[in-house]
Amino acid sequence: MIKIIKGIEIKTLVFVFLLLCMFFLPMFEAPKNWFWGLFVFSCWWLSEKDWNKTWLKIDALFLLWVIMAVVSGALGKWLYHFEFNFFDVLRFVLLGWCVSKLTWMTDKRKIILLLTIIISTLMTFIQGLLNCPEMGECIELNSVGHVNHSAIYMLLVFSVVLSALLFMEKQTKYTLLSFIVADIVLFVAITITQSRAAFLVMLLLTGAMLAIKFLYIEKKYKLLILVILSVILAIMYIKPPEVVNKIMTGTSWAGESPRKKLRRFSHYVVKQYPVFGIGFGNFSRLKLEDIKDSVINEKGKFDEEQFLILSHAHSLYYTYLISGGIIMLTIMLMFFLYVLYIAFSLFKYKETQWLAIAGGAVVVINLVIGIVNTTLHHEHAMLSMVILGLLIAEYRRKISENTD
Repeated sequence: MIKIIKGIEIKTLVFVFLLLCMFFLPMFEAPKNWFWGLFVFSCWWLSEKDWNKTWLKIDALFLLWVIMAVVSGALGKWLYHFEFNFFDVLRFVLLGWCVSKLTWMTDKRKIILLLTIIISTLMTFIQGLLNCPEMGECIELNSVGHVNHSAIYMLLVFSVVLSALLFMEKQTKYTLLSFIVADIVLFVAITITQSRAAFLVMLLLTGAMLAIKFLYIEKKYKLLILVILSVILAIMYIKPPEVVNKIMTGTSWAGESPRKKLRRFSHYVVKQYPVFGIGFGNFSRLKLEDIKDSVINEKGKFDEEQFLILSHAHSLYYTYLISGGIIMLTIMLMFFLYVLYIAFSLFKYKETQWLAIAGGAVVVINLVIGIVNTTLHHEHAMLSMVILGLLIAEYRRKISENTD
């Protein structure tokens, strides 16, 4: 069997497995995991001769991420009798690490990968729309789940496509048209999900990318950008979508909202397990009794109505603090900071500007929306890591070229 596989161009095999993993990512759980496994296996085992051996500081962060996920899970099981579960972290970290080694990935293959992600996202969105003709909070991408998570996933795709549309060199007219259509559809899709955080960050990133493009283009195109921005703002003012009304009149940004009660509960959990946390995937197994003594010691009494437990912490930061403690949170933040450094380093090269901006957008989405929702997990994390992996691979390639 190995001989048959080795008869195929190994880079083609690795690329096909990655394509299929990304195609099924928002659709179905099982095929996504099958092709993830095949991709990681082919990267680490079959394609060793094509592996870029350059070791960067970010490789140490990848390694630490995996080690500490295992350690926090083991300690959670041993000390507090929680479940030993670190597969989700292992899955997206290894995916990003493997992609970051693919320095041979050509621009053509990157475009094919991006088009595959677009097609799978739009197909799954259309299915979700058919299942939710009234639109709004019932729209879901099948494997991604809840509408807010689906909106975040589509925002990741929207931002990467927009950066490619505005900054990628040597696009064919068909690629350009595909990117334009995809971003228009995704802009509308994110809007009708009524996810406030995703909508606001989408406007922020759209404005930021157009502003950057504005600085680098000819005067005749600057007028076009101003017209596009004016049209968007006019539509929002004349006939604001429901999400705008929701932002203006919503109650969960302030006041005694369910999320505030959830954050209050999370705060006391962090105080209970500050260093190593309780392991990933255990938040839903927590009970009010776990924080009761800590609350009484601080407040003098315990009122159950002040707290709420859901399936996850609805915050990237609380999720990492509770799952892996201050150590895991530090590793995650250091990783994103290093990615931003890489993005700034690659922005000066015209051929990698689109990837640098896409990587920066992925970091912004994860860290900003991560304040109010859990972003870096499951499908969000896998998609994020593929984009960031491509960015790191390009950086790795530049370093190899400069040292040769």
